[in-house]
Amino acid sequence: LDVTVIIPVRDDAEGAARTIGSLPNVAKIVVVDDASEPPLSFDISHQSPSVVRRTSDNVGPGQARNLGLAEVETPFVLFVDAAVELGPDTLAELLAYVNDE
Repeated sequence: LDVTVIIPVRDDAEGAARTIGSLPNVAKIVVVDDASEPPLSFDISHQSPSVVRRTSDNVGPGQARNLGLAEVETPFVLFVDAAVELGPDTLAELLAYVNDE
């Protein structure tokens, strides 16, 4: 799907991993580690093209989302908080709204 998913997260690698595991195949996943201590460490290379960005200071979820937005090259973006698990049809249902289906 031509969507970039942005996941801001602080101190919750397990929650971020659950969120990533619930995603369908998307164009890109951007995880923004908002100054977790210690920095989060998890492997998402088996997923869609993915990137982990880290902030040195806690900037909050809004600014973390904006930092992730700088990585977007797709026409659609989905912001999902860590520990949110999407259902199997969630993304397709959301895209139906923007595609006017």
